Amino acid sequence: MSFNVLETVNAALSGEITTKMAGKLGESNATVQQALQVAIPSILTGILMKAKGGNLSSVRELVMKAAWQADENDDSSGMDLLKSLFGERTADISGAIAGNAGLSQESALSVMRVAAPVTLGILGKHVLVSDMNMEGLRSLLQTQKKSILSSCPPGIFSEGFMNSQKFLRASRRFNAGHIPKRKTKWLLPAIIICIAAAVGGYYFPKFSKVTRPAKTSIAAPVAADSSSLKPVAAEKVIASKPPEPYGLDFSSGTMEAKLVEYLRDPTSSLTKKFSFDLDQVHFIKNKAVITEQSQTQIRNIAKILNEFPKARIKIGAFNGNEADETDSMISEDLSESRAAAVSAALKSAGAKPSQIAGYGGFGANFAKYPATAPDSLKAKDNRLSISVRAK
Repeated sequence: MSFNVLETVNAALSGEITTKMAGKLGESNATVQQALQVAIPSILTGILMKAKGGNLSSVRELVMKAAWQADENDDSSGMDLLKSLFGERTADISGAIAGNAGLSQESALSVMRVAAPVTLGILGKHVLVSDMNMEGLRSLLQTQKKSILSSCPPGIFSEGFMNSQKFLRASRRFNAGHIPKRKTKWLLPAIIICIAAAVGGYYFPKFSKVTRPAKTSIAAPVAADSSSLKPVAAEKVIASKPPEPYGLDFSSGTMEAKLVEYLRDPTSSLTKKFSFDLDQVHFIKNKAVITEQSQTQIRNIAKILNEFPKARIKIGAFNGNEADETDSMISEDLSESRAAAVSAALKSAGAKPSQIAGYGGFGANFAKYPATAPDSLKAKDNRLSISVRAK
């Protein structure tokens, strides 16, 4: 049976635990349950946004540490986890949940403090049980993104306080120690029971603590020594009319011509900028399906890569700003799918897989125009580009 983090956490935070929380907070069972139904996907959305902001390694360490400390969770640890996800916006999130569920903001924050360690702990246990690496975690979050976002009621993440760039700047890095990599034979149902029992222990003092495995330090990896190669002096030639054996004859001023000139120029330096826009690659509206007319430029890029076997590129897709945060994340998901489609198309057109250094959807993180700008201006921020990482 496939792992669904949202369903697993909802199952863990139900029944007697909900009843005890309601009694402690002086709220009704129905109100606390409604608050949990909003708080859990909100916490998972915070994880998604933190991972999307380039902090996937931090997210992995965060959930793994929550898993190891499942028997030690209390109000303070829950608040620390919330601050690591939402930073100074934690109060805004709890206020939105309070308004949605119909309880006080203080009670909403208490619900979040209980839900946070359980949510992150269950995700962390799954990472440990599956011996999941960074790419595996990325894939897991990617496949469950839509169900998580669709569970967030309108208004929780669409208000101004959750502007993605401000949110990511406000989110504090969690200062976690090294977590030992270890394999385990625990079964997922036992994990859920263990975590649920740990949360119950907060309300039922009779629950006994589970002894954590001892941590061991892991030496930091030593960076490999890389020496730079001095380019051999060569004449700079015009890319649109290159001499043999290249045979790449593209019209002057086209993206292809500029790319060839850049690759042939020994004095041009490498950067991580996405400098070459695929201006002739288009998609069917709201889909990651490349149009037939776009294949010409796809084949041209594949041909260029074949002529420059040392070249390696990364493909990036960028969006304009969206007024609604949820729409922005869905649009970002589409941009990543489109970048992946271009990567696959280049390989199908004959480019060597080793020459595709990767791809990514960067959403509106580099958009020039605000969400309130006219559509004609925001459209300029929607682009697909190439970054040359080696030549």
